[in-house]
Amino acid sequence: MQIALDANGNTLLVGTIVDQAALYGLIKKIRDLGMQLISIMPVPPTTLESDSTEQ
Repeated sequence: MQIALDANGNTLLVGTIVDQAALYGLIKKIRDLGMQLISIMPVPPTTLESDSTEQ
């Protein structure tokens, strides 16, 4: 997972989640930390692949 701060002060977590169980586990960890979850958005795999090759 990559962590970034956007212009509005929101923390973004970006990364690959292998399956639905892993997604639920991540959501549970966010809840357990007392963080507010604003949204979850799928990103096309090609976007993540091009981001990783640029670094």
